[in-house]
Amino acid sequence: MIGLDEACVSPHLGMAQRDHVRLDWRGPYRTPERVRPLAWTCACRATVYELCQGGGQGFI
Repeated sequence: MIGLDEACVSPHLGMAQRDHVRLDWRGPYRTPERVRPLAWTCACRATVYELCQGGGQGFI
């Protein structure tokens, strides 16, 4: 579950669930010229994720 801290405006990544699935991370097929971030996690943590869209692709 993604939660919000009072001091932060973006959500934090929640703890892994018991039945989570580990993703096989790969590079994008082709980097689109224009990319638009749709959602992101808070920058106060060491790891930050962005959900982006561009060129008909969605990627993290």
